[in-house]
Amino acid sequence: MRKIDADVIKNSKPFNKPDLIVYLLAAVLIFALFLCCKPRAEGQIGKMSISRSGETIFSYDFTSGAMYADKEQVSVSESGNTLLVTVYTGENGYNAVQIDKAARSFFVKDANCSARKDCVHSPDVTKGGQSAVCVPHELVFAAEGGSPDRPVVG
Repeated sequence: MRKIDADVIKNSKPFNKPDLIVYLLAAVLIFALFLCCKPRAEGQIGKMSISRSGETIFSYDFTSGAMYADKEQVSVSESGNTLLVTVYTGENGYNAVQIDKAARSFFVKDANCSARKDCVHSPDVTKGGQSAVCVPHELVFAAEGGSPDRPVVG
């Protein structure tokens, strides 16, 4: 490299005006994309279902109030805006799920699946797309009506 070129580079500014304009436009574009592309919020639960080994044994539609229950495996009691669904899993096994119709949510209230009862300690299912699982009893408690969310395993 010639000495004149080296002197020009040493004495020049690190950024020229056109460079700064390009960088500023790129920063504005990135900021605009963050504002426009917000993650979608999960919707309310439209319907909840309980399935065992891939077979639906209970479902409740929050919009219409329609309910399906396999009478051999499920018993349902209603008190105001609350449904208590007890699923009998054989060999004296059970899971009790409490459904709040007004809040459109549900949770596993009681079970005898294991000593730890992980499914009972799982958080309430409040958004469409969420689910809870009782692995020992092979039960899946699923909420439909929103974008998928990570399952709660217990």
